[in-house]
Formats: sequence, structure tokens, C-alpha cells
Amino acid sequence: MMLSKSLVAIALSCSAVFAASESIAQAYPSRPIKLVLGFGPGGGADGIARLYAAELQKQLDTPVYVENKSGAYEQIAGRTIQTASPDGYSLWLATTGGVIQAPLMREMPYDPKKDFTHIGVIAEADAVLAVKNDFPIKTIDELVNYARAHPNTINFGSAGTGAPSHLLVEYIQSLTNIQMTHIPYKSAGDVVRELVAGNIDFAVAVPASAAPLIKAERIKGIAITAKERLASLPELPTLEEGSIPELKGMSVYAFYAILGPAGMPPEVTEKLNKAFNRISSLPEIRQRAVEMNFRPVTGTSQEFTSRIDQELITWSEVAKRIK
Repeated sequence: MMLSKSLVAIALSCSAVFAASESIAQAYPSRPIKLVLGFGPGGGADGIARLYAAELQKQLDTPVYVENKSGAYEQIAGRTIQTASPDGYSLWLATTGGVIQAPLMREMPYDPKKDFTHIGVIAEADAVLAVKNDFPIKTIDELVNYARAHPNTINFGSAGTGAPSHLLVEYIQSLTNIQMTHIPYKSAGDVVRELVAGNIDFAVAVPASAAPLIKAERIKGIAITAKERLASLPELPTLEEGSIPELKGMSVYAFYAILGPAGMPPEVTEKLNKAFNRISSLPEIRQRAVEMNFRPVTGTSQEFTSRIDQELITWSEVAKRIK
């Protein structure tokens, strides 16, 4: 049976496209990869960035280095990637704050849905709800009930108006119909120091900074926003374990994700996604994650895009309470 010339041409064209795609994936990478981070050296995000960069270097057999561009709610880092060449050699390790929450709260030079290639979520971190040591509250139930009985008498600190820690408390307030007084600070470190000093009643903190202080009995942990208890703080209950109906089923995670400039070749995006998924699945990475108080995750780039869509809806409602 003879094939028509048009069918032969189509077959040859498809073969050429497949070969070209395979060639692009095989050729990448051919030079060092830059992983941009919107935080300074030494913090939790920096630790995750350097852990994954070192392993990505092994996976792809090419140098990978972290470039810290802190400030402006990750805007500087995001702008760096937005304007970079979409060749896969400039990547952004971003958080929920930089991708979702900051664009909802202030004018940003980029659109998280349109201006980036969504490569994948690599890790999640939970939040610890804590109170000062001499505060007469030990559980999330007691906090909510006290706040309902005494509106605006509890104050809470955050790393600034519209910061992730602020939005999380606003989310809890919106669900439980309570009102507390917000005190904004310049950084998360300032908030923790003020909580230890007893100058604020309540705050949200990352496990890495809260766990040592709770164990030393310098602050009191009352709940964790995870679905399951943390290995580093096994005594701390989840919100699900409390008796407040509005908080049943609530779990909030900050994500750490990889983005590139818009227009990256799909073959490069897929290769990077698979590499990061392999890293998150490594036993040694999972062990380090327990020590560093984060949770490695895997997933597709399409799932990351869907998550952005969903979280923009959730947090846009919370942002309306503040604006």
C-alpha cells in the first residue's frame, strides 16, 4: 500500500519536530544555572535553595549557584527572572508570598500567571501559632473563644501589612469571626523577638524559628497549620484537633516553587520538573527536610499552575479585608 505524498510529508514533519524536541532536552544544560532567591543568606529559604541547588548540580551535571536578591517582598528576584532570557539558565525559587500574596497586596511589575513559566512546587512549610509565655491561653480554642469575648484586646504581630503572616491571621479571623489588633513590624525576626519579650500577645512563626523557643519555654505554641503534627514539635496539635468548627479541615502551607521566564521551551521545563521531583524524593533530602522543618513535595508544572489559580482566589478574599 502506497502512502500519499502529503501523508509522507506529515510523518516526516512530525519526526523532525520530535527529533528537535529531543535534541533541545539533551543539549540542556550546557552552562551554569542561576537560582535566584528573594531572601538574604542564612535564613530558612536560603537553606532550602542551597540544598536543592547542590543536588540539582549533581542531577544535571552542571554548576548551579544561588544568587540572593532580597527585598521588596521578593519583587527584585521576580523581576530579575521576568526579564531574563527564557532559556532555562535563570530560575526563581519563590514562595507563596512572592508569587501569590504580594501581587494581591501591592503593585508589582509582574503577573504571576502570565509572566513566568511554572516549573513546579518543590517544598512546603507549615506555620506555628504561638503566644507569649505569660498569656493565659494554651490552645487555639482558648484563643478564639477569648477573642470572641474580648474583641480587639488581643494584639498580634506580623512582618508587615500584607505579609504572609498577616494574611494568615486575617484568614483565621475571617473564618472564626474574631477581631484582634494588628501590629506590623519590619521583619519576621522582629516579630519573634517581640513575642519572646512579651510585647505582643500572638504571632505566626515558621517552625525553624519557633521550635527552639517553644522547647526552651520562651514562648508557647498553641497549634500548627499542617494536616499532621510536626516531627520537630510532636506535642503541638493541628487546627483539626481543636474544637472550633470553622477551623476544621483548615491547613495552610507556604510553598517553595521553581519558576522561569515566560516562554521557556517545554522540553527544558519538563526536564527541570523531573529533576526537582527526583531531588524531593531522595531519602537524604527528606531527612534534611525534617531537620530544617520543611516538607519536600513533587508534582507537575500543570499542577503548580492550577495551585496558583486556586490560591489567588483564596487569598484575594483575605486581601480585601486589609485593603
